[in-house]
Amino acid sequence: MVWIRGIGRVVASRNKEVAVGERLYGLFPMHQYTVIRVSRISEGSLVDLSAHKKDLAVIYNTYNRLNSGTDVFYSPKWENQMLLLRPLFLTSWLLRDFAQEFLKDADKSRVFVTSASSKTSFMLAYLLKAIGISVVGLTSTKNIHYVKKLSVYSSVLAYSEVPSIPQTSGQSMLIDMAGDGTLLRKVLSQLEPSAKCILVGATDWEKGMKDLPGEFFFAPHYAKNAIKRVGEANFNKQVSSDWFKILGEIESNHWLRVSENFGPGALEFTYKSYLEPGGVNPDTGMILSLWEPSNI
Repeated sequence: MVWIRGIGRVVASRNKEVAVGERLYGLFPMHQYTVIRVSRISEGSLVDLSAHKKDLAVIYNTYNRLNSGTDVFYSPKWENQMLLLRPLFLTSWLLRDFAQEFLKDADKSRVFVTSASSKTSFMLAYLLKAIGISVVGLTSTKNIHYVKKLSVYSSVLAYSEVPSIPQTSGQSMLIDMAGDGTLLRKVLSQLEPSAKCILVGATDWEKGMKDLPGEFFFAPHYAKNAIKRVGEANFNKQVSSDWFKILGEIESNHWLRVSENFGPGALEFTYKSYLEPGGVNPDTGMILSLWEPSNI
């Protein structure tokens, strides 16, 4: 079963607190229908306690109630962008917070980010640039033009150019979205011994994230600690402010083109395209539904 962030509409309910027609944002299987076992209902969210999700972190079991008007990420204007970017942006925001804590002197610090064309990477670069931290984007040769055009990185290097990374006296952090151990070791060999390596994702999924140097960054755990540190209201306020700022930048700078596709055939074609090298352009975000538009 493949799970994906999306919006579902309630078509039947045995719970008087959840109305038919209500729209929920959360983690859904790639099916036209799903059944959730509702628990812990609040004004803005509810939790699914189904057996197949009971061992997941609560963030993966929570559905935001979009009709409530309480979701700090939601605006009808940006609905497609929310579907594409919401969890990625939150990861970027938390990584920015983490990097800011580790890198004590922003002027002398560098952050290197692999898979620089990915949405998580370029949003992280945007956030770090805003607080004065230099970010070097590492990407494939085919994506280098797109990454440079984003103008959020202080410099952009193709993976083949890693041996030319200059030494500095400041602190460095390597944030990896690719999961390629060979690449990570090449980058780390160019940095100071105290450089920190953070593992986030595996865009190079065939490598399997095996035998990687560094420590894994689990966003839900870090978010929980961040909320404890500053309080939930302050956390939501800070994240929401940066979220809508970056959405404005994405729109005005044409960093992301949204493509809507409907029906089982479109979903299957798109899914297979993402598994092929170069199958989807980095500036394209795909919105998919198994339903035809007239049935949504």
